[in-house]
Amino acid sequence: MIVENLIDGLNISGELSIDGLCEDYIYGKHTAYLYNNNKTHKKEVLECIHIDIWGLSQVQSMGGASYFMIIIDSFSLY
Repeated sequence: MIVENLIDGLNISGELSIDGLCEDYIYGKHTAYLYNNNKTHKKEVLECIHIDIWGLSQVQSMGGASYFMIIIDSFSLY
């Protein structure tokens, strides 16, 4: 990925040697940071919500659903 310049803003100079290890393994060990490091707190309900959808499940629920959706409000955390 580095050699082909596939990542914007990643500047590495010098010799790149991974000594037989998988490149994905090496970069997977790097420290991860939150994508949204905003320190401002929300002031009211539904000002900001987060939605995650999971599926298609191989096994349907008793009601016939194949997907799972979770919605979290940033203010109330409900």
